[in-house]
Amino acid sequence: MTSWDDLVAAATVGTARRQVDLATLPAGIARPVRQLVDAHQPADPAGTLLDAAAFLTAYRRAGQPLAAPSTNRPQPSPHDLRPTASSLVTAALVGVLGGGDSVLLQELATAITAAGQRVPEAQIPSLLDRAAGHGDLAKALLGAVGERGRWLAGQRPQWRKLRAYGDTAAPLPADGGWRLADPLSRRDDFAAARRYDPDAAREALMADWDDESLPDRRDLLAAFADQLTPADEPALNLAATDRRREVREIAWELLRRLPDSGRSQRMAERARTLVIFEKRLLGRPKMLVLTPSYDAGMRADGIAEKPGRQGEGLSAFWLRQIITATPLKTWTALT
Repeated sequence: MTSWDDLVAAATVGTARRQVDLATLPAGIARPVRQLVDAHQPADPAGTLLDAAAFLTAYRRAGQPLAAPSTNRPQPSPHDLRPTASSLVTAALVGVLGGGDSVLLQELATAITAAGQRVPEAQIPSLLDRAAGHGDLAKALLGAVGERGRWLAGQRPQWRKLRAYGDTAAPLPADGGWRLADPLSRRDDFAAARRYDPDAAREALMADWDDESLPDRRDLLAAFADQLTPADEPALNLAATDRRREVREIAWELLRRLPDSGRSQRMAERARTLVIFEKRLLGRPKMLVLTPSYDAGMRADGIAEKPGRQGEGLSAFWLRQIITATPLKTWTALT
């Protein structure tokens, strides 16, 4: 049981039935709490509980000792080839930023980006602060801060949410802290990492895939759509065997976007056996469509067995799913 659990248990059943165990408190706050407890005359169990809770709350927020410097330093910012805006434009930007005119700021940032320029590095933090507080400005400001600004947005928690806007690309935090963030921040961090280095992002996610919750699996897997490559196929094949259908459906859809994936090729083979073109000496080829039979292989590839709407026969339902998942180049080869 943690120190906080011990305090909650004592508060729940009452200090008359359960005393706070000060020995469970972290060493950094145990001594000052003990000094306060000793000052209570007479003894005050309820006061002891509140004192311990106050100190432990502060400790959990900011009172932990600094960790040893990490050897896993973040990757350096990508180099931005765009030139910085002129001193005249920069002075105008600083003036608008200080004046608080959001419309003019958005127009100026958009003009800087359209001119193929970026703001000087010294102005990036101020623009990121403004973007974090004004979502309607985020896309325009992120375009103006350039690659270095988008990289910097990934290094500070209050700026990371900005990576959901535009085409922000940034590596996952080296300390692994993105795994402990809220679901929205995790999704945005992973999406930005896919734009930065799709292979590294995929490997980081799949390393702990079995520990991810259903909502996180679903949302993070959807981010594979950004920078989708054939190298993602093994990970998508694994997700296609997930116990939850929501996850499997996303994996099947992504595999469909890979025309050379194993699933796409199996669908193409099914289509070739069901749709036959008979060439004629005169006139257009004749197309024959055969009736499919449902089997375990179709189920494994995500073809539903029963239609979800009325009025569609089983054979038509199965055939429609096969045709939809068949790469277009299959039909070019047949005709």
